[in-house]
Amino acid sequence: MRFPIAQDEFTARDYEQEAGLEPVPSFVRVATFTEPGWDNATVAVLLLCLDVTYEGELREKPDEPLDDYLQEGNVQFDIGKEISDEVAFDFLRWIRARTRQPWLGLLAEKPCQYGRGGLWYADTEQEVGGFGPVESRTFRSSRLRLEADGLGFIHDRLAIQDPIPVADELLADAWHLGSSTSDLQRAVIVAGIAVEVRTEQVMRERVAEGRAVMLDMLLRRTSTPTFILDELMLAAFGVSLRANDRALFDRVRELSRHRNAIVHEGRFADGVPFQGEPALIASQLFAWLDAKIS
Repeated sequence: MRFPIAQDEFTARDYEQEAGLEPVPSFVRVATFTEPGWDNATVAVLLLCLDVTYEGELREKPDEPLDDYLQEGNVQFDIGKEISDEVAFDFLRWIRARTRQPWLGLLAEKPCQYGRGGLWYADTEQEVGGFGPVESRTFRSSRLRLEADGLGFIHDRLAIQDPIPVADELLADAWHLGSSTSDLQRAVIVAGIAVEVRTEQVMRERVAEGRAVMLDMLLRRTSTPTFILDELMLAAFGVSLRANDRALFDRVRELSRHRNAIVHEGRFADGVPFQGEPALIASQLFAWLDAKIS
């Protein structure tokens, strides 16, 4: 995977370049929000290039005619394109999961090919042909923001085929539901689930070996975040959210209380809408867990 920056990195034909075809740049500067703890030097990733090497049956390229040969080549190209589409989709899912991204378009719309893709013989680097559209553009949410060091993290995770964390994707959903659609009930439910998933995940991954069996048994018997973040966490790690950050503990407790009321009673607790931003509370807890649980 790379980010093309020069005209010669594209497979546009000579006549297309002569006609003034200008590739979409990989990075552009974007206006963003001034937020504490976030770098305002923000860029948008618009384009990435994927090279896929695989084995396939394709006869030697003839001088003429090319119609049948290109049809055979298109079959082989589709194999590589399917792999590229999957990696590009996972790349954007990683970006969405690692940022405060409220856009849900990926759930219904996968990334599309921009310009022509090429097919080459791996041993001789002879080009078979170009396939796909001449040019296309897709404009997505301007809130798809990622700090520069995040790209390296995502690239490393893709390289080892690391699964996208469920809790991070749920948190991204909660940001969308609370910020973009004002669907507060579902935002509370999703943020509450994200809190439970991340809390148990961190505890299982970081607990000392001698306490792992007991922790697993207790986590199987309860899913109440306030108990887990207080008594159980204190027993397993010597620190509790209630004692360390009472204000955040109270916010998480309210989030959990409203989430349970919506799930079990079909309404907010006490019939009063939740006060606060569910995704923000979940995000603050994620940060606390990373900082305090080791």
